[in-house]
Amino acid sequence: MTEGETRKSRTLVLCFDGTQGQYDEDNTNVVRFFSLLRKDNCDEQLCYYQAGVGTILPPGIWEPALEWVAKTLDLAFAWYLNQHIMDGYRYLMQNYMPGDKICLFGFSRGAYTARALAGMLYKVGLLPKDNLEQILFAFKMYQRTDDAAVQLAAGFKQTYCQDVSVNFIGAWDTVASVGLVMGKTLPFVNSNKAIKVFRHALSLDEHRSRFRPNFYHRPVPNCPGTIDPGHNSPVLDDNDRTHFIKKSKPSGILQHLRKKPSKELKITETGIEVVKPGEPETREDPDTDVLEVWFPGAHSDVGGGEVANDVMHSLANQPLLWMTREVIKAQCGVQFDRAAFARLNLPAYEYPSALPSPSQAILDLPVVHPTDHDGEVAPPSPGHVNGTATHLHVNGSKGSGPKNTHEVVDWDKEDAVAPIYDQLQTNKIWWLLEYLPLTYVYQDAKGNWRKTFGCHKGAGRLIERKPHFHVSVKTRMQELGYKPKAQYKEGEEDYIL
Repeated sequence: MTEGETRKSRTLVLCFDGTQGQYDEDNTNVVRFFSLLRKDNCDEQLCYYQAGVGTILPPGIWEPALEWVAKTLDLAFAWYLNQHIMDGYRYLMQNYMPGDKICLFGFSRGAYTARALAGMLYKVGLLPKDNLEQILFAFKMYQRTDDAAVQLAAGFKQTYCQDVSVNFIGAWDTVASVGLVMGKTLPFVNSNKAIKVFRHALSLDEHRSRFRPNFYHRPVPNCPGTIDPGHNSPVLDDNDRTHFIKKSKPSGILQHLRKKPSKELKITETGIEVVKPGEPETREDPDTDVLEVWFPGAHSDVGGGEVANDVMHSLANQPLLWMTREVIKAQCGVQFDRAAFARLNLPAYEYPSALPSPSQAILDLPVVHPTDHDGEVAPPSPGHVNGTATHLHVNGSKGSGPKNTHEVVDWDKEDAVAPIYDQLQTNKIWWLLEYLPLTYVYQDAKGNWRKTFGCHKGAGRLIERKPHFHVSVKTRMQELGYKPKAQYKEGEEDYIL
């Protein structure tokens, strides 16, 4: 780059696979999404994929046994979660330059990893390149939620790090319990105003106790700087839960801050920001553009990994295509290789003219913007123009997908009526966890945190009011008489693309 020439910003795309997920005969949507990305121009886009299988052990006579033990511990206790987060942080630290855009994607625990990484960036910032020895210290600072840690993290961020934002997070069915036996919780996973756009594909038919969804949550009323209180779940009316309920106590961090406000800190709705003494507080982060959409199928039907790679139609196709369209509409800088759509037997819609899909007109379903909890229509995310993208970076030849409106509708229909893979039906051992009494934390309609205790017994997920269903739900209802396992008030849902 010659003197005086402005460096072009890049997009850093990080993809985190779910538990045990890696490239194999039945890839998840994380692998499939990664395969759609352009990887031939590092001056504009860098791509990072992290498998969900944990650390790969060196070859040796004990490797199979040790690997089995490591995988079992990871599945039960989220053994490698911290390492996964720090590995993603290390990649950003070594590659990020001012002006670059950060986009994070993940499925299941990988989605939790992506959101935790965003939380770490928000709380402690991003270290300069080559400060590898500081990563573990920064992560421990991020983990802490005691009173003293708040000011320490703010001071650490101001002293060592740069403030960065996350342009886009795309999550497929984030789970609240990242360990089957013992879970972990980390700060700023459920709400983080440093995230500009948040998109979440959720499963209507997953009903295992340790696979409850982890939503994007609203701040608690009159409770700035909220830290995650525990494994979280839907926003519900008090009447929806009547047993074993007790109100959660305010965080000790918040009580400390109310008593001892620091001149170096500004308490915001979702976190703590560093401000210089005497500096006017003029910065106001915009609210995160949040959209969470429900799809037919169980956990792996939404995130993929249940069908062989050569199967053309599955329920996992629509969550993948929806996420791709949302990325394009957000104009967050992610570039796709159009030829890759053909390699995956996916329809390569003619962007931008086919955004949203032409099947919208034939299905004649209401397509709406996400609404807030008062029923008001939320504004479209930055880069949206009446719900469509103004441009798209593409490369390669046209795909072999549907070429006209009727073919697109047929393609979508074949996906929508594909089989559901319910693990409580196909793998009965999961029922053991359904009859273990567990604590369950949820946010009520007023935004307060509450707890329940009891056996799950394979109950369907509880959905907040006015949910957004994908049009494939309506198609499956019309074609198969489908009734979701999730519990919701019928008639309040809307259907979107």
